[in-house]
Amino acid sequence: MVSRPAGVVSAAFGRTRSLLVMLTAVLACFVGAAPASAEWFGDVYLGGAFTSKQDVDVDAPGFPTLTFQDIKFDSSVTGGGRVGYWWEGRCSSSALG
Repeated sequence: MVSRPAGVVSAAFGRTRSLLVMLTAVLACFVGAAPASAEWFGDVYLGGAFTSKQDVDVDAPGFPTLTFQDIKFDSSVTGGGRVGYWWEGRCSSSALG
């Protein structure tokens, strides 16, 4: 009779356990989930970038390092929004509307 080292047995058990947990999670999405109701959603966002003067170093292999001092950067503001509809279905993978 051939015996396996303890590490091989525990590694095989770990893979089997991981597979079992993943399979249980997938089955729970399709078997245990009740149908979800669809709903509207909306998002609004606003943000800005305000950078002060900085030194900029350009370093490329095979070339000397270049330093540009007191470079001024433009400030910017951006904003937007989105509106959507979350479709009915099981798990979040069916929300591809």
